[in-house]
Amino acid sequence: MQLFDLGDLEKALKEAPAIAGAFIEAKAEKEQEAYFKQSEFISRGDLLRVEARLKGLPEKDTPEFVFEGGRMFDAFFTEPAKFKADEYSDFDKLQLLKALRAFEGYKGPYYALVQEWATFVRQSLRGETKAPEGWIFQHETYRHEFAISEGIAVQAKIKSDIRVKQYNLCIDLKSTTCKTYFDFVQSLHKYSIALQGAWYKDVGKFDKFVVVGVNYQTPNALEKAMNGDAKAMEALLAPAQVFVVEFSEMTLQKERTRYQRIIKEGIQQGFFKNVTA
Repeated sequence: MQLFDLGDLEKALKEAPAIAGAFIEAKAEKEQEAYFKQSEFISRGDLLRVEARLKGLPEKDTPEFVFEGGRMFDAFFTEPAKFKADEYSDFDKLQLLKALRAFEGYKGPYYALVQEWATFVRQSLRGETKAPEGWIFQHETYRHEFAISEGIAVQAKIKSDIRVKQYNLCIDLKSTTCKTYFDFVQSLHKYSIALQGAWYKDVGKFDKFVVVGVNYQTPNALEKAMNGDAKAMEALLAPAQVFVVEFSEMTLQKERTRYQRIIKEGIQQGFFKNVTA
């Protein structure tokens, strides 16, 4: 069992340049606001909301701890120079340190990219803010007319965590409470991430869409550990794990057919505007 010392993360965070304030404030920047205000452009979230309405189903709520956890990891790994240590608890910092060390020690598929990413994060926390050559962070946004079939085009948008130009590759970061690779893959299908993969590849004209997941413990785990739960304590102190998933072309084609169906039926029901037919 490995106990992680908060010392080196605390030191690195104190050295980080305090630019643009906290991540929550960064989300309010003009381009971020503009993205969410462009309601005429279809996003992956819009596809899922319309699909639920077409089926007469309620929209799924995301647990608050999942939302907050995802936002924290997104800030740390995609905008580390803007990360502010005092916005987070020691428990949160422990999760981030475990994740960073997991990235640095990862040896699976795309390991060179994951380790290069980890090096960038650690250097950024120390004040060296130059991104790896050809890497674009901060959720690059695409807006253009997108043909889904012959004679039908819509306005579409995506927000990619990272674009690696030399490989024309999109990396999507996911934080997860899953403990195994199998469970993580199952959760991706549950939350329609394969649909996201097909949408991002087609709208962004990427050659590859790769999901990089890292697991973390919830505040409930900390509470259980403090109350004497031995298994919770063991999980809390265990190293984090990194899961890398690339969907098969068969899966992506199935999801491509799915989003095309959603858009066509959504057009018929009046959910989507600015359609070129």
